[in-house]
Amino acid sequence: MPVETDAWGVDIQTTGSHECLVSVPGLAIVAASAKAWDRLRPNRAMGSYFDFRTWWAHTVERPVVPPFTQPTTLVLALRAALLEIDAFSPERWWQIHRDIADRFIDEVRGLGFRLLIDESPIANQRDFYSDTVMAVRYPDHISDAKFRKFLFESYGIFVIGNIGEFAGKSFRVGLMSPPQMNAVNLFGTLLALREAAASPRTWK
Repeated sequence: MPVETDAWGVDIQTTGSHECLVSVPGLAIVAASAKAWDRLRPNRAMGSYFDFRTWWAHTVERPVVPPFTQPTTLVLALRAALLEIDAFSPERWWQIHRDIADRFIDEVRGLGFRLLIDESPIANQRDFYSDTVMAVRYPDHISDAKFRKFLFESYGIFVIGNIGEFAGKSFRVGLMSPPQMNAVNLFGTLLALREAAASPRTWK
């Protein structure tokens, strides 16, 4: 999804290399505004691990050879993924995510589920919905543990439960990587959700 870091006044933003950038996991990507950068001061009590200025100096400015082995294979993998997205067109990439998310949301609602955001003050305002991660609310008659166990044992599909106040009431679905958005996987998962929702084994 497009993230307007400067226009939205975001001071610190972070993501992982494996998320919608479709690279391998292992790298954290951080953007910091000028205001945030000015506030970053070394905390000697915590050493250099949390010191962004030291990381920047070692990684970008490189006045001396970095005192650690850099994950060059991860950096090159991320570079390759970014080049692929750029060649494909970020705008097309965003639109594919939006189209698939629209289809998934419509289909999952048709199965009797709701999204957690459907219960919020911004319900049905589509631009506020994520195109990449959905938290899906169970119908009242479905048990979280039985539902997810049924999906895994019957179809080999593992879905992640939710946390905090939504634990046991909803599960999460990611639509980020090409395999997750592949038509066979997407509609196969929706069919499995339909069967799981209809199975007495998942009822409370």
